[in-house]
Amino acid sequence: MLRAAALLVLAVLPATARAQTPAVEVASPNHVEIYAKSSVTQHTLYWDKQRGELMVSLQFSDSEYTDTTAHDETFDFPIPGVVFDPKSGLFTIDDGRGNPLPVARRHTVVFIPEIKPAPNAAFRIRRDDNGKIGVVLTVYRPEVAAALGQLPQPGEKTVPLQSLFQK
Repeated sequence: MLRAAALLVLAVLPATARAQTPAVEVASPNHVEIYAKSSVTQHTLYWDKQRGELMVSLQFSDSEYTDTTAHDETFDFPIPGVVFDPKSGLFTIDDGRGNPLPVARRHTVVFIPEIKPAPNAAFRIRRDDNGKIGVVLTVYRPEVAAALGQLPQPGEKTVPLQSLFQK
């Protein structure tokens, strides 16, 4: 009986791990250096019509960590592969099998367009081994995200932006 239970657990673990695997993960080609002690003070998703790319704009500041003049820097990170449908306001990315997965949606709030991430997508800041900052988009299948209740936590050198965008 104990052996059967152990085999059942071993059979379920790989399926659970596969279910938590993102359908798509895309890193921005842009990487930047920031001041060692900086924090994100502003963040925006926007569609660059000329480039045809979804962009993550982040402003970093060291104002919390200095008594002198603060250094504010704004960087834009393109997210390749995202497609925008202006009629529906939906941003999608191909899952590699020809199926579009929702990434974000454009809403208009008092005449001002605003882009919010889909519940199954997470934008994250990632620091590489050289200390440079980049942005990663992780997209799960909507049914997987709904079953998980919340998206899996990021890795060690990654900071989630999802909570910033859901204020």
